[in-house]
Amino acid sequence: MPQYINTHAMNLGELETEVLRKLWINPSEDSNGWPAATSFAKYSEYRIQKKLNKAYADLCTFTKAIRSWFIVTLKQYYTEYPIPHNCFDIETVYYYTSATSYSKLDMYEENYLEEVLIPGWRSFPSNPSYAYVADKNKMVTKLGIAPAPNTDGTAITLGSGVYQKDRGYGIVEAISGVAAPGSANLVYVDSQGQNFSTLGVIPNLTLINLTDGSSGLISTITTTNTSYDTITCASLSEGSTNVFTPGDEIRIVGGEYVNFVEIGQLEADFLLAPSIGQLPTPGITMAAGNLLVRGYMRPLLLRNYYQYPELDPLFHQAIALGAAAELCLEEPVDSPEFAQGQAYQKSFNESIMALSIFAALQYKSGSLQITSKVK
Repeated sequence: MPQYINTHAMNLGELETEVLRKLWINPSEDSNGWPAATSFAKYSEYRIQKKLNKAYADLCTFTKAIRSWFIVTLKQYYTEYPIPHNCFDIETVYYYTSATSYSKLDMYEENYLEEVLIPGWRSFPSNPSYAYVADKNKMVTKLGIAPAPNTDGTAITLGSGVYQKDRGYGIVEAISGVAAPGSANLVYVDSQGQNFSTLGVIPNLTLINLTDGSSGLISTITTTNTSYDTITCASLSEGSTNVFTPGDEIRIVGGEYVNFVEIGQLEADFLLAPSIGQLPTPGITMAAGNLLVRGYMRPLLLRNYYQYPELDPLFHQAIALGAAAELCLEEPVDSPEFAQGQAYQKSFNESIMALSIFAALQYKSGSLQITSKVK
């Protein structure tokens, strides 16, 4: 997490340790507080990570705690478009009539559009005026628009510094590390060999050297010992030495990712910009005939020990509670683990209620979003 406010924050490694403790297993910890391989005798690490990610997804989905946006490029005569797998509910849809002009589409149920508002709209393409939640195809939800567009959307271009790839980025808000031998001057080599590219680190994010108090912008990401384990900063300032030395603790902050959907894609591509708030402009040039959609999102999987959840740190502990509850409740019903699991589940449910209130106040919605209107 950003410097000085990580009191409650727990990354994946720390969450695993917390789950083991709640399962009455005293894990051997390394210097980061992460469990050693010998700690996974009764419960495999795979099983614990799966339960952590389930609890994490439950928290975010039941409470609509993560709200984000994505871009959909429109295609002539197409009325329905896939939305990202990690979006489970739609809040608002904006249709761009130019790079700088847009209108909000009202959302209704599909039948009401057909019977009352614009009968026959499927046969008369025009500029979209309405949106609706369309059919579900297995795991894919589709967004419908009416009328269908009468032309393809203009190509969207990515600005300098915006990166695109077809798998989810890590959470570029709280990546941490310790400098290895070989770190010197403005070059940081990670002692754990973590792959910064996989985690979503890109040039122009901010690296903070917590040991000497300096910070600077990342200029390049390269390989020394493993894939993309080395970071070079353009400069470091405001510290005691303004250089990296072995043992220095660092944090990387900043960056924001969104989804990008085109007809024909099975899943959305991910876009990442260095600065939070950079998108859509100037990082992306929105163009006529395309949609900017705000929705409620499922979180990206926690896959790397350095990853932090996309939740306020106050609720990180709840993820461990939910995972421990699931594991305990899989034990025999007359076991002490099962009884403890019931207590954990009660606490987890209370956390869901607390996060629901927290998210509602944060978004000032007052209640959960309804995706369609009924007239």
